[in-house]
Amino acid sequence: DLFCPIAGFQKDSMLGIQGHPEFDTEYTDYLFNKHKETLDEEAIRKSKESFKTPANSNFVGAWMINFIKSELNANKNT
Repeated sequence: DLFCPIAGFQKDSMLGIQGHPEFDTEYTDYLFNKHKETLDEEAIRKSKESFKTPANSNFVGAWMINFIKSELNANKNT
């Protein structure tokens, strides 16, 4: 069971991102530790497990930049 099965999408001139690609590992760890007392054991286990998956921040950042540049170029040509 995925918490967020669609984390992001691009369709025509629309870009949607559910997560926070601007959060680095240190900040995510800080937030987790600050709020973990509000989580049940299963949520803590799932959160810790998810930290094993590398973040795709560079990929998402490049995707966002390319999207914005292509939209700016498309609008210049209309």
